[in-house]
Amino acid sequence: MSSEFDFTEFVMKFPATVVLVGLLSISYIIEALVCFDIFSPCPTVLVLFAEINSAVLQGQIWRLVTAIFIHASIIHYGSNALFLLLYSLRLEELKGHKIVFVAFFLTGIVGNLVTLVWGPNFVSLGASGAVFGLLGTTVWILQTRYPRQRNAIIFSAFFFFMLTISADTNIVAHLGGLLSGLLLGWVAERYKLFE
Repeated sequence: MSSEFDFTEFVMKFPATVVLVGLLSISYIIEALVCFDIFSPCPTVLVLFAEINSAVLQGQIWRLVTAIFIHASIIHYGSNALFLLLYSLRLEELKGHKIVFVAFFLTGIVGNLVTLVWGPNFVSLGASGAVFGLLGTTVWILQTRYPRQRNAIIFSAFFFFMLTISADTNIVAHLGGLLSGLLLGWVAERYKLFE
């Protein structure tokens, strides 16, 4: 049996993961090219696409989605892409590609909606709310199917949390993503969705 990595086979097995990591990567490359800076947020991109409560309340609802795909720096992008890959691969292996797409977009938007309702009232961006959503969905499904694997995922979540925590971290979006992800995992298992 060959030990060589077969990218085509990988894409066929994990299409949702490949698409989501690809979208994050393309978005970040464009962002970096617009401002020629990989260590600071791009002001032009923030003005147009970040989740800013006042702008969303004025009708710019696309920001609830676009904010998920922009990042403040290469470290911010890298940590989100890495943990997206980790949780998404496991979830896609467990339940298929549909739940990965649903979990990512649903929990990312929920995280931004929770921010809109409860604050904090600052510029918010990044995929971490959606990644915490993938984590929550994966943890719930592992809890019901493979309880011993749950602890390894939770342990990795500690590192993700430590990488993403800072004075300007939107903890509300993280919690909104995580809790909606747990709920999605429960609903998916309870009603055998995405089978």
